Parts: sequence; C-alpha cells; structure tokens
Amino acid sequence: MQNCNSKLKTSYFLFVICHLSFVIYLSFVICHLSFAQESTPSAEEKILEAVRERIKEKQLTIERKAYVGNLKSIANSTLTLETKNGIKQVRVSSESAVIRINEKTRKEIKFEDLAITEFTIAMGYVGENEVLEATRLIINEEPKEEQKRDAIYGLVEEVDFEKEIIKIKEFKKEKTWDLEITKKTEITKKAENETEKIKLEKIEAGDRLVAIGTSEEENILATHRIHILP
Repeated sequence: MQNCNSKLKTSYFLFVICHLSFVIYLSFVICHLSFAQESTPSAEEKILEAVRERIKEKQLTIERKAYVGNLKSIANSTLTLETKNGIKQVRVSSESAVIRINEKTRKEIKFEDLAITEFTIAMGYVGENEVLEATRLIINEEPKEEQKRDAIYGLVEEVDFEKEIIKIKEFKKEKTWDLEITKKTEITKKAENETEKIKLEKIEAGDRLVAIGTSEEENILATHRIHILP
C-alpha cells in the first residue's frame, strides 16, 4: 500500500513539474511573440526612414538643365549636340516633347523628323556621365548675332533727296559714309532750349550731325537716328 502511495506521489510530482514546465515555456513563447510584434514595426520604420532619406539625397542630386547647340548626330534615341561647352549627349524617350519653332509657326513634330545641324535646345535632367534625360526638345533657327550699332560724328557733304541718302565725312577717321534714310529713321535738331523732330529736307551741306545705325556694308550705314548739332 505504501509502495502504491509512493508511486502515486511520485507520479503526481512529475505531473506538476511537467505542467509547470509547460506553463513556463508557454509564457516564454507568448512574451517572445509579444516582444517581436512590438519591435517589428520599429524596425520597419527605421528601414522606411532610411529609404526616405536616400530618396531625398537622390532628388537633391538630380539637376534640371538645358543643353543648347547644333545637332551633330543621332544614334537610336541618343542625340549628340555641339555646344559652346563641348560635345553633350541627350537621351530622348517616348515621353519627350519635340517642338519646332520658326518665325511664323510652332508645332510638335516626331523624333524621326529631326535633322542634322539643326539648332536644338534640350531641356531635362542630367543623370550619370552628364547625359541629359530630355523632357522637351525645341528645334529653332539659330539666333542671329545682334548687329553692332555704330555712332558716327561727321560733316554733311551732300544730300540726295531722291535716293534718300546723306553723304557725310567722319571727323575722327576722315572717312566718307553714305547714310541710308528710311521711314523709321528719326531726325532731330537742337532748337533753342529743346529738341525737335525735322524732315530730311531740312538737312543741308555743312551741317554737323551724329548718326546712329548699323553697317552691313563698307561705308554704308543703315541709319536709325540722326541728330543735327548746332
């Protein structure tokens, strides 16, 4: 009987030990899972924050630019421009707008319509190796150099009213000039305390004047303004 009771006690003790062990293990698992659930969002947030920072850094390095020059070559979707700062590469995609502009029209054209030597303005973002990813291409006539204006101080030698040309001799260089007069030429003269506009017929040989205009040919000045000095 005693042996039986002893076995029962031993079995009960083992049962309690096993039960307690299971409870302790289960508690450990629950705590571990709870800790993992609490810590995981924090880790994800850190990763997301790092990604956001990387994107910001990348955005700061992307710079909007424009390459301006003559189109030198076309290879697939890459253009080569000859600019003042050297050879530049431009990559064109299906989303790039291509516009041709001249004095009278402005229209969107296809990439295939581009021609070598055309004056091109490429706008977009510069990526690796200084290659510009174009968002817009503008094909335009090459801007003409601004004509330099000349100012000539001289003495009237002759006035041809029929051809509307004034022949003067420049004081400084003793050079003879033909001043071409047009409807847009403004002629003024100092009169007492004010300046008044006058007509070509009022100019006489012997008048001193200052003429302002542009010279496209030797000794000929397309005159914009003439002022007769007292």
